[in-house]
Amino acid sequence: MSLVPPLLRVSASGRTQCASHFLITARKHSKLLSTRIATGTSLSIEASDIYISTSTSPVWNLSLEDLLFRKAPANRPLLLLYRNEPCVVIGRNQNPWKEINQTALRQANVPFIRRRSGGGTVYHDMGNTNFSLHLPRTSFERRKGSELAVEALKKLKVPDVWVNERNDVCVGKYKICSFVLPLSLPYLSLYVSGSAYKIINARAYHHGTMLLDARIDLLGDILRNTKETMVGRSVASVRSPVRNIVEFKPDVTHESFSKALCAAFCEKFGAENKVVEIGEEIMEKNAFTAEREFIEESATELESWEWKYGQTLEFTHVIEGTVNERQLHANIVAKHGIITSCRLTMDGKEDGLQSLSADLVGKRYGILQDSEFNVGPSELDVLHWLQHEM
Repeated sequence: MSLVPPLLRVSASGRTQCASHFLITARKHSKLLSTRIATGTSLSIEASDIYISTSTSPVWNLSLEDLLFRKAPANRPLLLLYRNEPCVVIGRNQNPWKEINQTALRQANVPFIRRRSGGGTVYHDMGNTNFSLHLPRTSFERRKGSELAVEALKKLKVPDVWVNERNDVCVGKYKICSFVLPLSLPYLSLYVSGSAYKIINARAYHHGTMLLDARIDLLGDILRNTKETMVGRSVASVRSPVRNIVEFKPDVTHESFSKALCAAFCEKFGAENKVVEIGEEIMEKNAFTAEREFIEESATELESWEWKYGQTLEFTHVIEGTVNERQLHANIVAKHGIITSCRLTMDGKEDGLQSLSADLVGKRYGILQDSEFNVGPSELDVLHWLQHEM
């Protein structure tokens, strides 16, 4: 088996309309893209039960996963393996401002992506291997994914591998693969592997990330919750200690784990051990137009503000601090990433801040530009404080 390595001062009514416009636009954007994506033709890439992506682009690989999920034969098991450049991936129903320390994320120059499945937040880099197991819905069982990972690790002689009662893969007393259920079980265990599920009419998949030799030292700051006073309906993650597989078996690599996982998949599901590599260059060279357009449009959506931030459920953020030696209090409500309500007080009074509070309504949460506001020096100091605290 060949594995290719990396490569927008108006009246209050006007502001309300502005906020509504953004909310509607965000919903339409996602709905239209999803509709076009769902109406493609059948797959023209080489048929196989096993695909390995040669791309290391997170949005490309997540889009490939969605393509195979929607277009591959629904009655056959399928396995997809891929690796990503460093990134943070949050669940579809999560709040990126709550789950991710945005300052640390920028300092590390690491992007984040909102995936299409639920579950919690995980970290990807070239030190972990991502796998996606697609099954007919009628034969889908949550335990099958964990059992498959265990069989692969056993082939590599990783010691003391087992599956606990919550379908987490463990090495000894350490959980190394946690299977996260969206909606019904809103928790995340960050161990050596994080996972999630997605189910549609005739198909279901479990995808996971196996931490082999990842930069887990980056997780502490990037995934540290700095907004304890932000509350809402989004699914929250519960952090737990992580471990790399190499701590238990130093000679395990991406190549060896991929080979073992493919072998275990074939044995478990009676699949043909035929691996098809797929990536940007391969799609371009073979003129897979429909598939390429599907992936390009999906990737565009995954990178859009409307998807990354505009999908966020309503939340309230209460912020307190000191500005120019005065006590400032902010109560902000946002929905789909747009501020819908704001009340600012200084030393318990709204005097002088009513205009700024009103101007904030309709703006994108977390993206406040000085040029959008016509305020005096003291209000500008408040605005800069908000920019930092968001």
